[in-house]
Amino acid sequence: MLLARRLSTQRAFVVRDEVRAAVAARRPVVALESTIITHGMPFPRNLEVARACEAAVRERGAVPATVAVLAGAVRVGLADAELEAVAASGRAGAATKVSRRDLGWAVQRTRADPAACGATTVAATAWAARRAGVHVFATGGLGGVHRGASDTRDAVWDVSADLDELGRTQVLVVCGGVKSILDVPKTLEALETRGVAVAALGTRDFPAFFSLRSPGVDGAPNRAPLRVDSAAEAAAWFGAHRELGLASGCVLAVPNPAPLQTEAVEAATRDALAAARDAGVAGADATPFLLADLERRTAGRSLDANVALVLNNVAVAADVAAALARPPPARPPAVVVCGAAAVDVCATAAADAAGTSAPGVVRASRGGVGANVARAAARAAPTALLATTDASTLESLAEAGVDVRGCATAAAAPTYVALHGADGDLVGGVFAGAADAAAWDASAVAGARVVVVDANLSKDAYAAVLAALDDATELWFEPTSTAKAAAAFAEIRHRCDVVTPNEAELAALLRACGGAPVGFERDAAALAQRAGAAVIATRGARGAVLATRDGRVAALPAERVAAGLANGAGDAFCGAAAAARAAGRPLEEACRAGAAAAGRVVRGADSAPAVVF
Repeated sequence: MLLARRLSTQRAFVVRDEVRAAVAARRPVVALESTIITHGMPFPRNLEVARACEAAVRERGAVPATVAVLAGAVRVGLADAELEAVAASGRAGAATKVSRRDLGWAVQRTRADPAACGATTVAATAWAARRAGVHVFATGGLGGVHRGASDTRDAVWDVSADLDELGRTQVLVVCGGVKSILDVPKTLEALETRGVAVAALGTRDFPAFFSLRSPGVDGAPNRAPLRVDSAAEAAAWFGAHRELGLASGCVLAVPNPAPLQTEAVEAATRDALAAARDAGVAGADATPFLLADLERRTAGRSLDANVALVLNNVAVAADVAAALARPPPARPPAVVVCGAAAVDVCATAAADAAGTSAPGVVRASRGGVGANVARAAARAAPTALLATTDASTLESLAEAGVDVRGCATAAAAPTYVALHGADGDLVGGVFAGAADAAAWDASAVAGARVVVVDANLSKDAYAAVLAALDDATELWFEPTSTAKAAAAFAEIRHRCDVVTPNEAELAALLRACGGAPVGFERDAAALAQRAGAAVIATRGARGAVLATRDGRVAALPAERVAAGLANGAGDAFCGAAAAARAAGRPLEEACRAGAAAAGRVVRGADSAPAVVF
């Protein structure tokens, strides 16, 4: 029952892969609401503005995450076709405003009616953004206390759920202040009561959506409690808010870049409010009615001001998100790994299965040579990975402490399928996928103490890594497989410092260098001489051999552990040894650290995260 509930929740809440990958890699993301699309502007202007908002976010190096309820799920991040469906649903009357309380209802409604759409308000969008790990959210204007809420003739106060949501959800909402159709002074008081910090950008006058100032008590302009003068300062403010663990949100009010005169807007607003009362319009229908009425009364100028406001808010939000995502100045990672991050499917037979099937155990995990090496290295040293894989794999690596900001996101991860015998040793395997380095940020390579490359890269990828290497950086090569080792090694042999083959890969590399295998230790020594690199050759339970280019050979015993699954043990050896080497330890000591890491994998104490299909 618990599993069923968990799966149901996962299906009801979907984060687009691009957004998930950006959050995992700590890249800037900006959440965008959908009510402004369906209820704030007419079609097709709303679609044009929605696309322009996403484009403005991307132009500033951030990822847009428009939120809506579609096809039975709360979706954080929309494809263009989904964005168009949201915009069209407003015209067709198939869109419903959805606050936090309505999300469950909207999910079931859009399951029953695929044409239906739940357009998220500030409250619902803030909740969804926070759940997805997005901290910055741009919108037009904030909801609040409706005018007349304190009048004794009103039986019920009309107060937006946005205010309570911001009192319990740690997000930064970048907006044009409070909608001018609302009671701004009372809304500011309500925000203060709920512990929501409010600042205006570049001014102490609190803006009112269409105009630069909002009339307060006795006509005096409302003052913003705080002032910040740049996106960087806003990011520092919200960053400190998060650092303190405050559960409430923050509001950054940005003046409209194409404002209307305060007096003209106020007069038109009073007339629109009177029209709404006469028509009996209230609740969720009030804001769309009032905005449409204002557009008519201002001959379209209010809509133009609305569009200018939204686009400006989005740009400011993207700049704030970028500043938040920018890490403080720090030294580069000690270890950088370039290679494959894949889904590993490992089958271990309970008995010999030559030519037939056999009972056994099948386990899927997030692995790949590059990812396994990086995960092991990150236990002991700051480590970055350059790989192309899916968002889920990047998330799991980030959780393990690996810096994945230089990675590229793919729709699906490469896949490795391995067959192991009853003793846990590898019988054979197949790898499907390629490491496309075109979208990598290879700048992390510069300044690293150790760079590890596996044999899954393309020629262009090896060239890019070599071009970025510092002279003092040690380059390690993890051969990966006998089928790939020779060709890959040819690309980097002239610059390689350390090679980490297993017994079969050692023989393959020696042949590729013009030698003939005669025995494990002698082969390691011969490869070290021919390649001009140190060789750390492993052979499972029988330990390893370290051969250096000056002719020294040292036998290294393996840790004594019970037989277990050896998949990933060699990768862990390489990663832990590379981290030790980056810390300045001699190669022989680094190998002992590698042996300990490999032993943990065989014992099952340090396995890669499982994948459930």
